[in-house]
Amino acid sequence: MKDLCLNKIKQHFTDNSLPDIKGKLSAELLKLKPLLKPGNRIALAVGSRGIKNLATIVREVAAFIRDNNAYPFIVPAMGSHGNASAAGQTEILAGYGISEKTMGLPVLSSMEVVGLTRGDSQFPVFMDKYAYESDGVIIINRVKPHTDFHGIYESGLVKMSVIGLGKEKQASAVHEYGVYGLSALIPKAAELVFSSGRKFP
Repeated sequence: MKDLCLNKIKQHFTDNSLPDIKGKLSAELLKLKPLLKPGNRIALAVGSRGIKNLATIVREVAAFIRDNNAYPFIVPAMGSHGNASAAGQTEILAGYGISEKTMGLPVLSSMEVVGLTRGDSQFPVFMDKYAYESDGVIIINRVKPHTDFHGIYESGLVKMSVIGLGKEKQASAVHEYGVYGLSALIPKAAELVFSSGRKFP
């Protein structure tokens, strides 16, 4: 048996962290200022995926909206998570430190949705009722690879706009088409959500 030769190696990972989260947020949020009007009711769509410093991000976005004389509120945007119930989705957000008490703003959780114009979508497209009735929606989420498929849009803002904001009703409609629905049909449905006029670009 040959002698084994062991070599010590060291792997270096790229540090993509943001040392100044509040500063970065302030710079990005300024781009939204021209879109905000006094008295606007702005829905902050918050999902069920773990994001580092999520509570800080939500708090800073809400503060920016208030500073511009508008009114923020939170809507859970997580499809059928939380046992597909309003209480369950509220509980998930609370587990991330996001509640009416910690954020100082309303958390409007409901599974009620509004049907949007279907266009050429192969399935009906829905939007959270509270988000639909707002003057604008800011989606707070992370973008990452999907575990089941690869494409231009995987697990991120496009998916959250459709399945997250569409609640259990939308999740059921999309998942009937399996991976094809996730990869090919969600982007088309997202265009309908974005053209509803309720989402800030």
